[in-house]
Amino acid sequence: MRGTRIISCVLAILCGLAPIISGCGGIRAQSGGAVTDTTAVSTPPSPTPRGAVIPTRAPTPTPTIEPTPTLSPTPGETCSLGGLQGRWIAYGDEATGAISDENEEALFCFLGAEGDWVSVSLEATSGDLDTYLSLVSLDREVLVGWNDDAGPTNFNSELEYVYLPDTGAYGLVAGRYSGAGDFRLRLDISGPPFEDLPETAVPLIPDDSGSVLRTGTVVSLRFMAGDVNLSGSTDVRSQMFLSYDISSLPAGTGLIDAELIVTSCHIIGEPFDEFGPVVMEWLPYGSLDPSDYGERALGAIPIAQLDGCPQAPINVQRLVQMALERGYEAWQIKVAFSMRGELIGDGRADTLIFGAWPVLLVDY
Repeated sequence: MRGTRIISCVLAILCGLAPIISGCGGIRAQSGGAVTDTTAVSTPPSPTPRGAVIPTRAPTPTPTIEPTPTLSPTPGETCSLGGLQGRWIAYGDEATGAISDENEEALFCFLGAEGDWVSVSLEATSGDLDTYLSLVSLDREVLVGWNDDAGPTNFNSELEYVYLPDTGAYGLVAGRYSGAGDFRLRLDISGPPFEDLPETAVPLIPDDSGSVLRTGTVVSLRFMAGDVNLSGSTDVRSQMFLSYDISSLPAGTGLIDAELIVTSCHIIGEPFDEFGPVVMEWLPYGSLDPSDYGERALGAIPIAQLDGCPQAPINVQRLVQMALERGYEAWQIKVAFSMRGELIGDGRADTLIFGAWPVLLVDY
């Protein structure tokens, strides 16, 4: 990831997946933005209390157990993602291929189970290939993970400890930011990143999770905080928003533990030097829309302050329990740098990126 291109890569990848992700990657902008969605913008949330924004809880339904998919690809069988054709691989497999002007992306599909933690590496082995890697749920047609550069000077791509939200088929897309050459991809089931984690994952709500840029653009399921660059403009501030469906959790005091797990975290440039620490706070914002960028709710409650990528689970038991007691169906958080303002004209991205969905795990 070279600093001046972080958002260009994001938009290119999302648009490349446009056949399966509506709105060219779920990017929405207000009138006058680069991309426009005809969907009406939700009414901005009102100050606390926010019962009208976050629906109150309905009676807890009896859970149903879905059968494990019977899909069992045979050796040599092909798979597809939009118009891209690929082949099946499995945990522990290593695959090779080539990226060129004629074939700018390659697809590899695999079967995963809900709760699997997977790691994927994509390495250029010849030429001047600068890679990117995306992980997509083929069944739900949503992006689960994405990475451009594995490090500040490492232009290969890597996803570590990505939690699979469903049992079913997934696709790995190997692509390029620039150059051409051969590559090697490896898929592994890695196990959880930490010991003694809670056992139950709370579903992320994709439509209400992502990033909001100061320009009014909403980028669904991309988690970026700091100073990013967009085609045609530089130094655009971005904030992350995460929404979790807690409607099936018990409403009483039975929540034993709740931990937020952040993996595949990357730092581009020097965001902490430029903008100070990152503040993570509980902020019931309702539906994700451009107005959420400037929203500062009365009574927003701090969760954590970060000076880098989280190196341990973040305990959020008290705040999730509080949301349950107040009757919220969604637990929502905002992640943003503490210092405001822009760095107009320096042409450099200084960004904290969560490359995979942060996972909320609970015990009750």
